[in-house]
Parts: sequence; structure tokens; C-alpha cells
Amino acid sequence: MSRDLENKQNINKDLAKVLDKNRYYKIFVWSLVLVFFVLFIFSLPTLLPKLSKQLFNGEQIFAVPYQSRVEDNRIYKKIIWVVDHDEEEFYEDQLIVVYDDWTDSYWVEKIIEFNDLEKELIVTHNGTTLRIVDYEDVFGEFHRESNFLGNIYYFVSRSFGILIMGSAMFVSLGIYYFGFIRPVKKFNRKFKESYLDE
Repeated sequence: MSRDLENKQNINKDLAKVLDKNRYYKIFVWSLVLVFFVLFIFSLPTLLPKLSKQLFNGEQIFAVPYQSRVEDNRIYKKIIWVVDHDEEEFYEDQLIVVYDDWTDSYWVEKIIEFNDLEKELIVTHNGTTLRIVDYEDVFGEFHRESNFLGNIYYFVSRSFGILIMGSAMFVSLGIYYFGFIRPVKKFNRKFKESYLDE
């Protein structure tokens, strides 16, 4: 075997390994894995609500916070975290989340009294007006208002948000692939062909 032919074969072997060892390609693969992981985390509340509640120790909903403003028949809502409740663990001054059919909204209410025999609660939203609700109307126990990151998570974890975020991520990966990975492949192929043609 001539020295030139042996050199060509060695170069061909090295060229075949370039793409596998190429840092741009590795970054692309890991970025793809990360995108699918992020999409999975954000889609949990929609696809697997029970698992999401266990992982995040509750769920996020839009609700009227305790003592929030109600002006000109407008209800001001916020994103809050709600945890599961037990009917046997109601206590006075507990903040609970109650669904109201009349306003089609969730309200954060404070328990004034509870009656285990009648399965009823006397609650207040603003500390002055009272109303009676059944145990079965209680959605859960108020945990806290959502912070800035929680608000972002709430909107992105809904179907429309997942679609927008997923599209943006895949477009970015596409630009990365066609801007870095494909040119490297093309250069390697052309270099190899021109070398073999010599």
C-alpha cells in the first residue's frame, strides 16, 4: 500500500468522526433533549394533572383573592396556588377556595364557622358580608398567591402557551441546525470528495 493511499484512508477515517465529535452537533442534540424535557414539565398540568399536583404540591387557578376589590361589577382575579383539603380539617379563620356558580369564579373565603352535622360553612370574602356554602363546594385550601415565575408557568403550561413556546424553541433549533450543523456536514462532504478526486 502506497504512503499516499494510506494517508488518504487515515484522513477519511478522521473525517468520518468529525461530525460525531463536532461540538455544534453535540450542543444541538443536548438542546433537543432539553427542549423535550422543558415541554414535558410545562405540559404536566394539562396532560397529567394528578402527577402535576403531587410534584408541585398543589395546582394553580384563577381566583378572586381574599379581600380583593370588586368595583363596577368587575371582579379582580389573581393566579393562586390551591392544595387539597380534608373535610375533617376545617377550622376557623382558614382560607379556602370556593367555586361560585353565580359569578362562574373561584373565590378565596375565610371560614367564620363550620357545622359538621349540616356539612355547611359560614364564610366571608371581605370580613363584613357572610354567606353559607356546602362542604362539597370547597375546591381546596388556599396556599398562596403565585409569584412572577409562577404566573409565567401558569400561562405557558396551558395549551396555547405550550404551542407558542414549543414553536419558538423548535424554530430556534432549526436555525441552529441549518446555520451550524448543515454547513459543517456540507463542508466535510465537499472536502472529502475533492480530496478523493485528487
